[in-house]
This record gives sequence, structure tokens and C-alpha cells, in this order.
Amino acid sequence: MTNEQATELLALMADQIKATDRLSETFEKRFTQLNETMLNGFVRMEDKFDALTGRVDHLTEEVREVKEDIRDIKAEAQVTNRRLSATFDQTGRLTEENTSQQTRLRQLEAEEPTNAELHRRVLALEEQMRRAS
Repeated sequence: MTNEQATELLALMADQIKATDRLSETFEKRFTQLNETMLNGFVRMEDKFDALTGRVDHLTEEVREVKEDIRDIKAEAQVTNRRLSATFDQTGRLTEENTSQQTRLRQLEAEEPTNAELHRRVLALEEQMRRAS
């Protein structure tokens, strides 16, 4: 191998080493960019997950409140139903009592003498008293 060939070989090797170094630098820059991009993406995802977790927690609390309201409404409805049932029972008893009283009143009215009957009785008593005296 001649000096010229050796020099050319060394120059080619130097160019190859420089190209490899440039390729390594480019690879390292791209890897750093990819790493930063992924890191930023993970940070954004974490922020979104935090926001979503906050919303889920808020909705969970609202659901708890709604459940408590439903329990309260159910309890109030049960009290109202009991009162309504008692009112219906009382109304039924009063209706039965009123019907019984109306029946008794009709009986008394049917048994009550008419004015003509009373007048006849008074005349009969007067007649008895005249005879007795």
C-alpha cells in the first residue's frame, strides 16, 4: 500500500467516522426530541387524568347527594302514604257512621206521627177528659 493509498484510506475512514458522529448526533437529537415529546404527552395525559378524576369525584358526590335526596323523598312519601291511609280509614268510618245515623233518622221519621195523627190524638184526649169530668 502506498502512502497515497494509506492517506486516502485514512481520509475515507475519517469521513466515515465524521458521518457516524453526525449520525449519532442526529440520532441523539431525535431521541431527545422524542423523549421530550413523549414526556410532554405523558404530562398532558396526567393532567387530563387529574381533571377527569376531579370530574368523576364531583359527579360521585352529586350522585351521593341525589341518593340522599331520594331517600328523604321516599321517607316523606311513606309518611304521607301512612297519613293518607289513616285519612281514608277515618273517612270510611265516618261514612259508615253517617250512613248508620241516616238509617236511624229515617226509621225515627217513619215512626214519628204525622200532624194529622197528633191532632187526632189530642182530640181523643180531649174527648176522654170531657167524659171523665
